[in-house]
Amino acid sequence: SNLDADGEAALTAAIQGVRDRGGMAIVVAHRPSALQSLDQILVMTNGSIQAFGPKNEIMTKVTRPISVPLKVVPSPEEAAL
Repeated sequence: SNLDADGEAALTAAIQGVRDRGGMAIVVAHRPSALQSLDQILVMTNGSIQAFGPKNEIMTKVTRPISVPLKVVPSPEEAAL
């Protein structure tokens, strides 16, 4: 949660590197901007799965609070899709 823009860029590059090698990365994030390079998103609240699926589907569904205050808003680029 304390990543600056450079840190987020480094994280995105690291995730892409893992994916390029056929691997899987698990990312824990609180900010929607950290989710841009992901394929699947799992939303958990108090240890319970609230939503799981393709990023575009979850980013569309999770637009209001789920159990606790949580709002995932797509980036302007994703919203244009």
